[in-house]
Formats: sequence, C-alpha cells, structure tokens
Amino acid sequence: NAIVATLTNNFGIELWVRPDTNNVTQCLAYNGNSGANGWGLYLLNNGQYVGLFGGSAFVGSATATNGVWAHLALVRSNGVATLYVNGVPSGTVANNPNLPAGRFAVAAQPQGLTNELFAGSMDEVRLWNVARTAGQIRENMHLSLAGNESGLLGYWRFDETTGSTAGSGWSRSSGASATPSPSNVSARSPAGLPSSALTSPRPWWRRASSAARSRRSTSTSP
Repeated sequence: NAIVATLTNNFGIELWVRPDTNNVTQCLAYNGNSGANGWGLYLLNNGQYVGLFGGSAFVGSATATNGVWAHLALVRSNGVATLYVNGVPSGTVANNPNLPAGRFAVAAQPQGLTNELFAGSMDEVRLWNVARTAGQIRENMHLSLAGNESGLLGYWRFDETTGSTAGSGWSRSSGASATPSPSNVSARSPAGLPSSALTSPRPWWRRASSAARSRRSTSTSP
C-alpha cells in the first residue's frame, strides 16, 4: 500500500500484538522504508519490541512474550519519540526520523513484502497525525474507535470474516486497505477483554470480532 504520511514530528502509530515466535526479526507495522527512513514498530530477533526510525534510531524496548498480548505505541511529540508498552513509557530518543518514502505495510517489511514476516495475532492498527498523550493511549487502548477522532490518519480493525485483506480500516491519504503478506497472521481482539479470554485466535477472514463491533457505539535498520 502507498505510504500513509510523510510526517517526521508529532505523529503516532499503535497496535495490539501477540507473537507466536520472538527469536526472528519481524515487522509489525511500518510507514516508509525500514532500512532507510520512516517510522514504525518492530519485534527484533532478541525478543524485544522496539520503535524504529529506519536508518536513524531505535526507540525504547520491551520484552515480547510468545502467546501474550501487548499494546505498543510509538509517539513523537515536539522532537522527542517515546515507545509505550501497555500504556507505560519504555524509552525515549531525540533522534530525527528520516522523511518517510516507500510504502506502508503491516506484518511484513515494506520495502520487501516477503521479508521480516510477522507470525502471530494483531489488532487495532492506528496511525495519527497528532502526538497522543500517555493518558489518551491508556484511555483508548482497550476501546475500538468511532473512526472520526481528531488526528486519526489511518485505522485497521481486522474484523473481516472472509477474504485475506484487512479492509475494515482506511487511510485518509490513500484510502488503502491493508493486505499483510504472511498468511499466518490472525486477529483476536484484545480490546475490552481480560487476557484470560484471549485464546485460540483464528485468521481474521474466518472470525468476526463481535466484541469489537459491540463497543463501537461507545466510542537504524534491524
């Protein structure tokens, strides 16, 4: 898909993730070219979640546990980038990201869609053209969005019951749906559910996220 934004300051990207394996480098979601520019979220082969500014810097780190959901958010606000894990800051840097160029990708390296494939479950991918605060991240990470929130640039819910394209979301810049390359990515919405309820995820094209729908009436290169 086309790149979503060329922002280098005051932006954010967030998602829920549950890996099946944490000993290989995997792209979670990335806007740009992860080896040279842009920004996004990665799981490295040392078992650490990180924010990444391609060709520039890693942002924060936190241990990824197989089979356990985590909420990740990378935010750059007024020149400082922070990685939030389950709503808690896990590291900051003042490095500048290089101007994003290339494409936006979920669950695969954007510049090589057969590389750095993610294996596991993912949900609620959101891109922002504003810097969300820690409070906003914590307050909304367990909720599905209405889709008209101020600053929301792209949103993919992964609620499909058929097909292999996550088209329930959108991008204001391109109208693009997200088509992850690996077929071994599934979605089981963690929003509003205790971790004990998150079992046996099935591919998003075979399972509807009824829980998520019921809530919408409320509101450097690795």
